[in-house]
Amino acid sequence: MSIPTFSLQRTVRRWLRALTPTEKALLKEYHLETFLGLQQINIDYNFLHAALSFWDSDHHVFSFFGNEICPLPDEFAAILGYPTNATPVTPGTIEEGKTTIRAFLGLDDNMFAEIVVDDKVNLAKLVKHHFRPSKNMTEQKLNIRALVFCWLNHYLLSNNNGEFGDIRLIPLISQMESCYSIMPLVVAETLLNADELKKGAKSEYFKGSPLLLQIWLAERLRLLEAPAILNIIAL
Repeated sequence: MSIPTFSLQRTVRRWLRALTPTEKALLKEYHLETFLGLQQINIDYNFLHAALSFWDSDHHVFSFFGNEICPLPDEFAAILGYPTNATPVTPGTIEEGKTTIRAFLGLDDNMFAEIVVDDKVNLAKLVKHHFRPSKNMTEQKLNIRALVFCWLNHYLLSNNNGEFGDIRLIPLISQMESCYSIMPLVVAETLLNADELKKGAKSEYFKGSPLLLQIWLAERLRLLEAPAILNIIAL
């Protein structure tokens, strides 16, 4: 299945649309099936950067006219219908990822050499290898793992690099299969990146999960009482 111009977001959307009923059932193991609807939402970076002006990097909260709010793992989890009482995952290491990726994604030596570049994963080549009809249940399982890896790199633990994926995420997928929760790590990475951007890091994009942050912010801002001066103007 050829993909002339690689776009991780476009590819993940195509992949999700092509899932068979059996593959969708396998996806439920990761508690990410809600993304089948959410992945159509486009990230509004102008909105996120505007919200960032209200971020207090010393106290790690958004401060909107006296209202201090901060996303919690359970709140991000609720957006996805993700379990809230699971044990958090342990962050993976580069060495752990490189050691386990062969067996975890079913890569032979040639595919490993082609897909793994230093401590990164070439996503276009990974997709070319796994985004295809499955011959049996084993292949379906390996393909879904590859899809979840791409998914994490774009939607939940983004590193702002659409070409290469973070190999440290491979051990996290294995933990997710054992019912460990990725949400505390997603929130931590998202808020640490907010600190970096607030303190002057040069980047148009957000790391972590800008999509969940956008959805969370939009929900919370609707609940906040407008400042008195705005109420007066509205009158």
